[in-house]
Amino acid sequence: MLLSVIAVSIGVMFALAGLAAAALVLLIVAIGVTVWLSRSREQRRADGKTNVGWIAFLVIAYPLSVSYLVFFVLLMVSAFTGESVTVG
Repeated sequence: MLLSVIAVSIGVMFALAGLAAAALVLLIVAIGVTVWLSRSREQRRADGKTNVGWIAFLVIAYPLSVSYLVFFVLLMVSAFTGESVTVG
């Protein structure tokens, strides 16, 4: 019985770590898109292209990645210190 609980716990740990890695990659991509948009602003304006799609992506990507990374850090602090971490 205990082995099945340990196996599930390890699986959950890897799933959460994978989501944290995906959130980190999403944050890096969002920063890259932000830099690219700011550097190519004049060229895109001259070509008549809009940034609506990229802005929509950034509006979703930043809160999604940052909020999960904060959750993951708080979860790790709670796991290693043994104390509950609350925000607010």
